[in-house]
Amino acid sequence: MKALMENLKPRPQLAERLKNKANAGRGAEELLSLESSIRMIGIQNVRNQLITEKLADVFVSKLLERNQDTGELLTATNALLQYTIKTLQVFGDDGPHKNVALANGLVFDMLSIVNSQSPDPALKKKINGFIEESFTQGCLLAKAALILGKERKRLVLEKHVISVVMLNQASHVAMSLSYEGYLEHLFKCRKLGISNPLQNLATRHQFGGTHNFFSTLLASPFKIFESLAPALLHCEDPHLLTERDEINYFDIA
Repeated sequence: MKALMENLKPRPQLAERLKNKANAGRGAEELLSLESSIRMIGIQNVRNQLITEKLADVFVSKLLERNQDTGELLTATNALLQYTIKTLQVFGDDGPHKNVALANGLVFDMLSIVNSQSPDPALKKKINGFIEESFTQGCLLAKAALILGKERKRLVLEKHVISVVMLNQASHVAMSLSYEGYLEHLFKCRKLGISNPLQNLATRHQFGGTHNFFSTLLASPFKIFESLAPALLHCEDPHLLTERDEINYFDIA
């Protein structure tokens, strides 16, 4: 609640809309305060609405256009944050992984917003399908990885098991948005059953880098992913992490 109230201070129009919504049909003597309005609407609902407002601050997209009269976003919050909401459903909105799950889901929603600006309808549809496929696969892998993580006696970065898996999946999407032909290259490698290290070798040869670099780029704006870069860069070749001070990254990779 404290975080929501602080984030609403510089957004008086949003605060007013929330109060109006909560007070619809109430008499003057029954009007709720902003805090009571948030509780009535739901802390998670208001949190999600605030996230979409912040996305609208930094992204230009038709998905984030506003009603000229009310200032409200035209696209429903649940549609803008479909992957954020799904990730919390998979890993628990009240569980120990909720904050990490939210951040990872948000990465996929951000990629969807970027893809929405594609001028090529066929490519946009193709990448949207790839985003959904990568997300679903990431959730399955992350759930399996959490089980494997519990079998280890020592795993300092256990809370980031989900992050390493999901950001690795998202990095393929980011690279497909940045490099023409990458998606076809990836599908061909996977169809041929080429191992991940050899896929990366072929990708580096053709595109000058691998998707692993994009995972660190996607993680960089999020404080919760701070200092996770070595594990993200080497999750497919952890044997390259040999220094003693890298042992925690080696374990999770």
